[in-house]
Amino acid sequence: MLDVLEEELQHQAPAGPVVLEPQAAYIRSRGKLRLETRLALAIAAMGALAFFVLMVALFPRFGVGLSWLVVAAGLVALFAAVCWFLYNAFFAPPYRKRFAGAMLGMLGAVACAGIGAAGVWYTTREVDRRDHPWKYAPQVARAPSTPPQAAAPSQPAGTKSTSPASPSGPGAGAPVGAPPAAGQTKQSPADLPPAEDLVSFNPAEFGKPAAGAKVIQGAPPADIELNPIEAALEEASRMYLAQIVVELMAGDDAAFRDQMQWFPLGNRPVFGLRWACGVERADASPLSESLEKELKTLSLALVTGLDQRLANRVFGAWPETGDPRCRQVAVLRTGRRHELIAAAKRRALDLLVVVQPVPEAAGTQVPQTAPPQALRIDLFDVIEERVLATFPAPLGPAMPGPMGPVPPPSLAVPKVPAAELAEQFLKFVDDRCALQSVPWAIVDRAKPRMTQLASRVVSPHAGAAVLLEVRYYQVRQLVPNDQAIAVYDTILGAGKGAKLALGGPAERREILQAWAQGQ
Repeated sequence: MLDVLEEELQHQAPAGPVVLEPQAAYIRSRGKLRLETRLALAIAAMGALAFFVLMVALFPRFGVGLSWLVVAAGLVALFAAVCWFLYNAFFAPPYRKRFAGAMLGMLGAVACAGIGAAGVWYTTREVDRRDHPWKYAPQVARAPSTPPQAAAPSQPAGTKSTSPASPSGPGAGAPVGAPPAAGQTKQSPADLPPAEDLVSFNPAEFGKPAAGAKVIQGAPPADIELNPIEAALEEASRMYLAQIVVELMAGDDAAFRDQMQWFPLGNRPVFGLRWACGVERADASPLSESLEKELKTLSLALVTGLDQRLANRVFGAWPETGDPRCRQVAVLRTGRRHELIAAAKRRALDLLVVVQPVPEAAGTQVPQTAPPQALRIDLFDVIEERVLATFPAPLGPAMPGPMGPVPPPSLAVPKVPAAELAEQFLKFVDDRCALQSVPWAIVDRAKPRMTQLASRVVSPHAGAAVLLEVRYYQVRQLVPNDQAIAVYDTILGAGKGAKLALGGPAERREILQAWAQGQ
C-alpha cells in the first residue's frame, strides 16, 4: 500500500524545489522509518521460524497441531496472493511493484505451507516413535538355531545325558550334567550354546508336531521326559528369574520400588513380562496348504513383534545376563493346551500366546469334526491361570474351563487374514500389556488383592511374581506386615516370611538364595 501511494505522489509532485513545513518534515522522517519495515518483517519471520522449530523439537504432540496451523496459514496466504496477482493482471494499472509483491507473497505462502508440511511429517513420526519405539528399532536377531532334529531317545531316570554341551570352550565334548574335569568349574545351564536349542524359532516348523512326539491324553504326567537341552533351557529360565528376584528384594527398598511397573491388563505390579508362543493341536492331522501358510505368517509376525518389544523394554528392563533366550519369546512345541501351559510354567513365564486352527464361522455352531479353516489367538495369563483375551472374538459365549473361560472348539470364529490378525493382536498388546508407571489407584487395589493371595495356595511357577508383588505392597506400606509375612511363608516356608519382611539386606539375601536354589 505504501508503494502504491509513493508512485501516485510521484506522478502528482510539482516541478521545482519544494519547501517542507515542519509537520511535513515529521511525516517524511516517519517515512524513513517505514523503509526499514522489510528488515523488521524479516526479523519477525526468522523469530517465528525459530519458535516453530523449537516447539516442534521439544513438544512433538503440541507441534502436530501447530504444524497443521502453519500449513493452513500458508494455504490461505497463497490463495490471497494468487487473487491479488490476478486482480493486478486484469483490473489494476500495470505497476511492476504490484506484480513483484504478489509473486513474493506466493513464494512466501508456498514456503510457509512447505515448512508446515515438514513439521507435520516430523511431529507425527516423532509421536509415533515415542509411543511405539519398536517400529523404528533395528530387526532383533534371535539366538541362532539349527534345524529341528529328532529328540534324543529317552533314558532311564537317574542316568546322565550324552549330548555335547558346547563345541568349544570349557566343558567341550563333556556330557550335560557330568562332573567337571580337573581345573574346570561346573557348567551353568545358562551357559549352554544357543545353537543346540531344539526349540528355537523356526517358522518352517512352527505349528507342526515334533518328530516322534507323542500325544499325551488327559492330564500331563508328573515328570515329563525332556530332551537334555530343553530341560537345561527351562532350568536356566527359572534361575534367571530367581536371581533377579534375589537382587531386587535383597537390595535397597527405594530402588526396588522404582523398578516395579504396572501391568494394565493383569491389574498388578510387576518387574517385567516374559512371553511364550505355541500352537494348540489336539492331533497331528495335516492342515490345508493355505491355512498352513497363514499359520507361518501369523507365527512369524507374533514372535518378531513381541521380540522387538522385549528388546525395546516395553515389557520391562530385563538384565542382559545369562542365556539370551531367557529374554526372548519362548517358542514352544505344538501340543494340547495343558501341555503348552505346563511348558510355560516350567520356564516361569508370565504370558502365553496360544494359536489354534479352528473352524471358520458361518454364523452358527458347526460340528467339532469340521476341518479347521481359520486361526484364533488366546492370550493366557500363566501366573493367574486365566484367559485374558481372544482374537478374533468367537461368535458365541465363552465356556467355563479349568484354566479360565475358553471359547469351545464347536464355536467357530470369523476368518481374518494372518497379517491383519497379528496387527490386531499386537495393537491390543501395545494398548493393554505395555508396562506403565504404577497408578495411585493401587492404594485401593492392594488390600483386596492381598486377601485374594492369602486365601489361595501359590503355585511354584508363580512364586517369583507373587513375591515381587507382595514386597511392593509392603515397601509402599499399603498392607500390614503380618499379611505380607503370611504370604511369604506359603512360598518360602514357615518361619521365613518374618525374616524376609523385617530382616536386613543380608538376612533377606540368605533367605532368597535358599529359595532360588530350589527353583
